[in-house]
Amino acid sequence: PLPNFPTSPPEVVENGIDAELGTITIGWRRPTSTGGKTLVEYAVHVREGPASAPWVERARLPAAEAAEDGQCSLMVDGLKVGEQYAFKVVTVLDGAAGVESKPLSKSPDGKKDLKLMAPGGKEPKGGGGKPAKGKPAKVVAKTGGLMHQWDILRSMDLSPQEILPFVDPVYWLEYFPPLGKQDLMRFGLGVDWRRTFITTDYNKYYDAFVRWQFLKLREGGFIDFGKRPSIFSEADQQPCMDHDRDKGEGIGPQEYTAIKMRMLDPFPPVLQSLQGKEVYALAGTLRAETMCGQTNAWILPEGEYGAFDAGGNVVYLCAARAARNMGFQDIFPSFGTPKQLLTFYGRDLLGAAVKSPLTSYERIHFLPLLTISMTKGTAIVTSVPSDSPDDYAAWMDMKNEKKRDFYSKQIGVEIKAEWVEPYELIPILTTPDLGDLSAKFMCEKLDIKSQKDVEKLKEAHDVCYNSGFHKGIMTAGPFKGLKVEDAKVKTKNLMVTEGLALTYLEPEGLVTP
Repeated sequence: PLPNFPTSPPEVVENGIDAELGTITIGWRRPTSTGGKTLVEYAVHVREGPASAPWVERARLPAAEAAEDGQCSLMVDGLKVGEQYAFKVVTVLDGAAGVESKPLSKSPDGKKDLKLMAPGGKEPKGGGGKPAKGKPAKVVAKTGGLMHQWDILRSMDLSPQEILPFVDPVYWLEYFPPLGKQDLMRFGLGVDWRRTFITTDYNKYYDAFVRWQFLKLREGGFIDFGKRPSIFSEADQQPCMDHDRDKGEGIGPQEYTAIKMRMLDPFPPVLQSLQGKEVYALAGTLRAETMCGQTNAWILPEGEYGAFDAGGNVVYLCAARAARNMGFQDIFPSFGTPKQLLTFYGRDLLGAAVKSPLTSYERIHFLPLLTISMTKGTAIVTSVPSDSPDDYAAWMDMKNEKKRDFYSKQIGVEIKAEWVEPYELIPILTTPDLGDLSAKFMCEKLDIKSQKDVEKLKEAHDVCYNSGFHKGIMTAGPFKGLKVEDAKVKTKNLMVTEGLALTYLEPEGLVTP
């Protein structure tokens, strides 16, 4: 039977967000195959609120109203300013079940939750949805993303019936090599074709050689069965190597140390249901050796976070994306499916107290940092203002009463003086050129006034990192007196061994199979 594909994932059309009117215009591409059934219409479903909220059908678009090239667009209205939204498109077929697309839940840059944000808090109007007006070309540019093997073979002028045998992997080996040889011969390429062979188990002779080779290596103790960090395909349930990737060739795993910061009483209201449990906020860092200088923790006020069951009486707090990654790293009880207990926003933890390993402060607090990426690390960040210029600049902003009031109004949560005023810089390492408070030294040298001095902060960061890591000597922490570059791995290993942290990995960049 012919396959029944979903539509391409919907995307926000260029200039498709109008907060004043309360509308978001989405675009998608029709499925390349519907299993031989007639496509009647599209049903657009909308989810308002967090991932746990229900999907509601908001509008239907007749298939006949699509552009000739299969591009569709719909303006969904009646949306509320400040709310988070997600969209998906479901095909309605004549005589068969439809298939739903992957949901759209991120802003056009893919970095933030999809929300309507507008100055003045104007009320949106309307309800339902209607076909978008404007040039279809703008939709075309945004919605060509979904490509199946079926599409690729169709682009080679193969008919649907000619494509069906490709469900057998061996058929690819029978179909394409003769065509490749034919084209190379037409190019006049000089090849001794007697030496050609297929390097899979389809070639029984080659397969026998490879098996013999690996058995010999195992007998000699040169290889063993085990686990190693790899980019993993959730869909295929196996490692996704370079040749399997559409994007991200050459990208490997990035290792973080996830610092276990224990939540202290009183728990914030959003975590009251977790009273009696060991609740840890996981803060990803690349510099475990600097944790003895931590004065606070950073969190993104508008970021969506979750509480996840780690087994026994333990709960971990982090971004859902990070928890999903951890699910494949034996961090949670069940492989690949972390159990989410709660969903909340970063602002719900502001001011909450934690006990973080190695720092001399018994209690430190969560403060807001608006530059945190929800697509990197755990989206909870440690703060070491003595040696991180970015932390120092943001920390000093929080120490300034006027700036503290400004950020309080911006995020809608009062940032209290007692969360930051009692804390001072902790010298943790010294360098011959920057002294024992390198971030303070460089910020004053470059006249950095706030966390918004992005270019100057980048320069200060590079100087502090290079000097501190390569020339620095630890003056605090369990490896006081060691070179910083030697203390880094030792501190990480110590914290993991003692249960103060765990190793967490994620891809260095975007990888798509």
